[in-house]
Amino acid sequence: MLKTKVVPAVEDSWLAVPAIALGTVPTGLGTPDSFVTVAADGRPTVRLDLYVDHGKEIQFATQALEWHNLVIVGIGHRVHVVHIDSRKATSISLGEYFAGFFARENVLLITSASRVLRLAEDGSVLWQSPSVGIDGVVIQQTDRDKVYGKGEFDPPGGWRSFCLDLRTGLPAT
Repeated sequence: MLKTKVVPAVEDSWLAVPAIALGTVPTGLGTPDSFVTVAADGRPTVRLDLYVDHGKEIQFATQALEWHNLVIVGIGHRVHVVHIDSRKATSISLGEYFAGFFARENVLLITSASRVLRLAEDGSVLWQSPSVGIDGVVIQQTDRDKVYGKGEFDPPGGWRSFCLDLRTGLPAT
């Protein structure tokens, strides 16, 4: 069983664990903005060193979760998908700030400032919704066919409800 934890600094015991650098890594590496520690069955397995391009990205939230033997990390304007078995990582550019995750056994939704993305169990992007907000998107629930949420259109507090088709990401009624 995998366990992830986002931390601002790592304990000395994590320095000997293999690391994967994710994001815009500066020349000479530099100090990561934050870290994700990944343990399997209580044993340190891998350390993710997270970098944000502060000249181009807003860092609104940093989150990590385990989903189908993947570790998925949202930070800055990106989501990083790490396949734990192979240590292979891919990055998905959101084009705007990462806002959060909504995860269920067979559904993983990612929100940004204005859109929703759905990932497949292999970490690939199934769809990206049209704009459903301009300064934050929150998923409230899903059912068999639909995604329900709110997008902020008139900050602060101007939230509007939306409904998307769970299979396509297109607006639904």
